[in-house]
This record gives sequence, C-alpha cells and structure tokens, in this order.
Amino acid sequence: MTLRQIAQEWLDARKMRQEARELSNKSLAKKFECSRDAIARIANCMPCRVPEEDQILIRQCIAERDRLKSVASRSTIIGLCRRHHIGRERFIGALIEMGEWEDAA
Repeated sequence: MTLRQIAQEWLDARKMRQEARELSNKSLAKKFECSRDAIARIANCMPCRVPEEDQILIRQCIAERDRLKSVASRSTIIGLCRRHHIGRERFIGALIEMGEWEDAA
C-alpha cells in the first residue's frame, strides 16, 4: 500500500466520522422532531410515543452510525502509522502534499 493510499484511508475514515456525527442522538431528535430521551428509548427498544415507522428509521440510523464509527475507529492516524510501520511526521507530510492537513488540524 502506498503512503498516498494510506492517507486516503484516513481521509475516508474522517468522512465516516463526520457522517456518524450527523446521525447523533441530538441530530436524530431534531430530524424526527422528538427529544433525545425518546431517541435513547428507541435505541434501547423501550416504548415511547414516536410512530413505529419513525422508530424503525431511527434504529436504522443508529445502526448505520454505529457501523460508521466502528469502521472509522480502525483508521486513526496512530493506528495507520503503526499498522504500516511509518512515522507520524511522514504520514502528515503526505496529507500536506495532498492538501488535506489544514482541514484535519
């Protein structure tokens, strides 16, 4: 795997982390016009006054958020550097060359 490919893996994971943030309980509560407590109850399969169709969608969103976070957690800067035996400075240098480090800092 080239250094550029490794850096791209980190960039992809960064995008996944952002997508997961967009599916936070707070965001879901706003989208479905209910409270964060209701979202937590739905996540734990507890009864609440949110329509069943919305509950199904919310559970799907939560599952997708958890999947994104799990996949992204395997591609941290430290983890990628260790797995591919490269220095952090070299890795960051690749991001700078790609024009992506300013956004990441």
